[in-house]
Amino acid sequence: MTTRMEFANSAIPSLQQGVELRFDPAESSWTVSVPARVVRPDDIAIEVLKRCNGRTPIAAIIDELAQAFSADPDQLADDIDTMLQDLIDQGMVQV
Repeated sequence: MTTRMEFANSAIPSLQQGVELRFDPAESSWTVSVPARVVRPDDIAIEVLKRCNGRTPIAAIIDELAQAFSADPDQLADDIDTMLQDLIDQGMVQV
């Protein structure tokens, strides 16, 4: 069983080495190339992955997404922590 982490708002997520986020214009969809496989994350995961650039702290990611989707930042913070943990578990993101 994986223990869920709560990330500090100042933590800065980035894509793992070798992981690439790409837009496929022919399919009009985003893919994530992870060593040995290609993944098609859902739209919410894509929005989080786009912001995992190694420069943007989690607090700023939460604020950007809260504004973009008119969401409550406090509730969104829990969702982002869960999403980041899932992306870490899948080998896509490091914090």
